[in-house]
Amino acid sequence: MKNLFLILAATIFVSSCGKLNKLVDEGRYDEAIYLATKKMKGDKNKKTKHVLALEESFNKMNDKDLRDAKFLENQGNPANWDKIHGIFTSIRERQDLVAPFLPLKSKDGYLATFNFVKVDPMIIQAAKKAASYHYEKALTLLVKAEQGNKLAGRKAMSELNDVTQYFSSYKDVDELKTKAIYLGKERILVNVVNESNIIIPAEFEREVLSISVRELNNNLREFYLNDRDNIDMYATLQIRNIEISPERETINHFNESKEIQDGYEYEYDSNGNVKKDTSGNDIKTKKYITVRAHVDEIFREKRAIVQGQIQYLNKHTNEVVNKRPVSVESIFEDYAVSFDGDRRALNDQTISRIKRRPDPFPSDFDMTLLAAEQVKIELKKDLNRFFK
Repeated sequence: MKNLFLILAATIFVSSCGKLNKLVDEGRYDEAIYLATKKMKGDKNKKTKHVLALEESFNKMNDKDLRDAKFLENQGNPANWDKIHGIFTSIRERQDLVAPFLPLKSKDGYLATFNFVKVDPMIIQAAKKAASYHYEKALTLLVKAEQGNKLAGRKAMSELNDVTQYFSSYKDVDELKTKAIYLGKERILVNVVNESNIIIPAEFEREVLSISVRELNNNLREFYLNDRDNIDMYATLQIRNIEISPERETINHFNESKEIQDGYEYEYDSNGNVKKDTSGNDIKTKKYITVRAHVDEIFREKRAIVQGQIQYLNKHTNEVVNKRPVSVESIFEDYAVSFDGDRRALNDQTISRIKRRPDPFPSDFDMTLLAAEQVKIELKKDLNRFFK
């Protein structure tokens, strides 16, 4: 059952827009109680219709809640104690809302009668019963978890959290929570397997497995980079192919030109004198020239491509749970530019490439390690995606 305050907060707007008597007639008693107390707050001359509406709504709602709680208790189902606790809590909150108005007398002299209930002992009893129910259920689930049922361990944790909703300290719940976390946690080994027909440097695997998995750990899962006995799932990067392109060098020759301002030109009259404007200043216009440069460009390029897939395998069932293809490409490229002519003719990109010679080509080994960095990024992304 929802907390009474939540009900009232959710219905403030609706209640304020309706008539109080209409709420009572429709059996929307908690809304009517809230609206009536809101209207009477700070009002010394309380209207009789508001007092009557509050009296009727309060008594009818309390009677209904007590009947509902008794019915649930008589069913003998221990799972009902959560609902029963919620009902008694709502009664207490309802009574707390009305208590400041007592004794409540209208301006016409009508004295309202409210049937208050000593609900605190009922709340305590319901809390004890509910906590006991969730505690016993957690113990049963932990037995299953000890037999290898991870889901049971997680459900046990949920039941223990329900216990602490009622009592922050209850029996050995804290120790049982630690046990539930351990038994419910899935342990994943992240590894790399070479399924290609080429020899991959050991540094490639070391680079990929330098991935940080600590931030992926939580109460449900724990990731490892070294094998151990209690692994539940393998997240395996299967390398199917690595290709290193030939070193490619391209030499380009081209011209660049640009029209730029180069000073000013004065305007002259028919007598050869410089013209003046109305302020007596010389009249002049911008002068433009075209500048040119010849460019020699050397471009070097080399690529490494790694292809494979990331596979998730349940160790206990030997079932492939999921797999996704992976393809990454690392690229080396560099330019060197020299020119003859006017530097002002060059565009910004050409200027940024000016140097005597391009960087040397990386070795195949270096290109493989560059690709490993990209693979590591893709692996981390996929682990986040799959286990989110």
